[in-house]
Amino acid sequence: MKTIKQSAPELLNDYMMNFSAETLLNRAIPTLQDGLKPSQRHILFTMKKDNVTSLTKSARVAGNVMAVHPHGDSYQTMVKMAQSDKNQVPYLAGHGNWGKYTSSEIPAAASRYTEVKLSEFGIDMTHLVKQKVVDEYPNYDGTIMIPEVIPVTFPTILLYYLEGMGVGFSTKLLPYNMKEIAKSFSDLLLHDKKTPIYPDFPTGGTIIKDLNSVKNVFNNGRGGLSIRGTVNVVDDTTLQIVNVPYGVKTEQIIDKVVSLAKSGKFNEIKDIVDLTGFHGLNIEITTKKNTDMDILIAKLYQLTPLESKINANSNIIDIEKGSPEVMGVPEIMNRWYTWRNKVYRREIQQNIDKKTAENHLLEGLASIIDDIDLAIKDIRFTKKEDITKKLKKDFKIDDIQAEYILNMKLSNINVDYISLKIKDITKSELELAELLKFYEDDDAIKLDIIKQVKDVAKKYGCPRQTEIIAVAGKIDIQESLQSTKECSIYVTRDGYAFKEYGANQSFKLKPLDKIDSVFKTQEFHSLNLICDDGNIYSIPIKDIDNSVKSIGNYLPSLSKYDMGNIVGSFVTDTSKVIYGYENGKMSAFKPDIKINQRITKNAFNKTQKLVLTSVTSDDIIVHIGKKQHTIKSKDIAVVSSRSAKGIYQAGTARSGVSYSIKKKKAQV
Repeated sequence: MKTIKQSAPELLNDYMMNFSAETLLNRAIPTLQDGLKPSQRHILFTMKKDNVTSLTKSARVAGNVMAVHPHGDSYQTMVKMAQSDKNQVPYLAGHGNWGKYTSSEIPAAASRYTEVKLSEFGIDMTHLVKQKVVDEYPNYDGTIMIPEVIPVTFPTILLYYLEGMGVGFSTKLLPYNMKEIAKSFSDLLLHDKKTPIYPDFPTGGTIIKDLNSVKNVFNNGRGGLSIRGTVNVVDDTTLQIVNVPYGVKTEQIIDKVVSLAKSGKFNEIKDIVDLTGFHGLNIEITTKKNTDMDILIAKLYQLTPLESKINANSNIIDIEKGSPEVMGVPEIMNRWYTWRNKVYRREIQQNIDKKTAENHLLEGLASIIDDIDLAIKDIRFTKKEDITKKLKKDFKIDDIQAEYILNMKLSNINVDYISLKIKDITKSELELAELLKFYEDDDAIKLDIIKQVKDVAKKYGCPRQTEIIAVAGKIDIQESLQSTKECSIYVTRDGYAFKEYGANQSFKLKPLDKIDSVFKTQEFHSLNLICDDGNIYSIPIKDIDNSVKSIGNYLPSLSKYDMGNIVGSFVTDTSKVIYGYENGKMSAFKPDIKINQRITKNAFNKTQKLVLTSVTSDDIIVHIGKKQHTIKSKDIAVVSSRSAKGIYQAGTARSGVSYSIKKKKAQV
């Protein structure tokens, strides 16, 4: 025995390469020809071999599969192959609790509690297994021969959602509608027409129409599409989510809605409950009165997994080449047809061989009909080891024909039986001739393969479950998604702020500091600080910590910018801000500060000294020396530019003008 020396790194590299190849080829990546991973193929083969066409304990089936799939328990794979909300046409039919693909909290029962069998579709797709029309290989202990692939009569590689992760390779195949697959297959083979088709998911919902994306997925096998669940408006205060995007669990959506509701972004929602039952999926959302349902539905799509992106990466193993390749739908169809043509020809050749052998035996039987007595005499009076030779000599037949006659029952060696057997020999020869002619006719075989695909689609196909919709543009939910929680903001003279949600809360101010302004607003707004450097600095109200009760939140530290001294403040829902300058000019402007804006430059006219900023609707008293003029806030002209100089509201231009607020008396 020759000894081969190999270093440890080289040996480790060889083992890792073998492991990687095994993982890719025999675990993770599906095969183009039958659209199955090895575990799925072994399940179908075992159930076909054992003729599991009536309900059988799943544990028993899973145990039998171990004979050809020793990697572990295959029950979870069986569950995925049986779930009707995962597959358009399941390979397996089950009885008992098989769980929900759309739920992470409804798993299948243990294998000892469920029963399984091949579905009608599974029976049809495995009916050629025992005819040995594909190559076979031995199982791990050499006791069972396993087909290289299941000889399916439909391109099932396009029918199911499959994903897997190998060493350095991954795959994600999107499912298509069975009837649309059949039509596209026919158009491609007969007319070389490549019309892109959209995937179709068993969970229903909608796909957002995107021709470029679908062409990319269809032609190249890679790309992404946006899919949505379906939301129905029941009445003014009720929504129903009746299906979810494929691969998304109902609990993900519910948990996300609850989380966003707690953060104040779904304040329209009063309650959300999962009412899924025998009548199908149903997540019911109860809303507050006067809720804009269009905005709420847009928020559900934009903020939760109710709208998701699903990507394709059609990495497939073609057994003709033996390595993973990314392929588009037309390439898959062409290669599948090439393989199916070979398998179909092997099937035809088997029928030819069978018919030829039958005719050959009938011809030998016909040769003795004219002298049956001689045949009986040869069998009766010739030594056992010489009977075959004697029959061959007397009737000019070969060994196979002689053995066939010799092994016939004695009661069948009579004119009536033999005449009955050979009367259709001419018809059989015509059938053989037709088979031989068909075998050589490429066009006829192509048409028959297409017909078989269409017949399968007609028998098992269903209407499209995922609708295609065109979306003109996303609804702007920016303002709506903000928290509408009401709060009060207290701004102090020294630039500190407090936030409170309730009433009668006490604050401890910095010594000598005092409350300068109070605003009642909502949490999604901003507190805007007018500073003597001529800018307005905006601080999100949500950034002001309501737990700070002593001294307060120091506003300059909450800003991203170095601010000047604060001379005034307002919130973004303020309707009007009034400026008063030292020279007596006044102006008002309507704030156009956006929610996400952080700085507004040139906020007022910096050529004049700003001595008043007010958001009050009370009257303003202008002090010019000893004179006082009362100006109604509503009469102050609104300017188009914040940096406008304003107009004189009282007297002539001079310095030393001051202002105060004249509080209106409360009406009793």
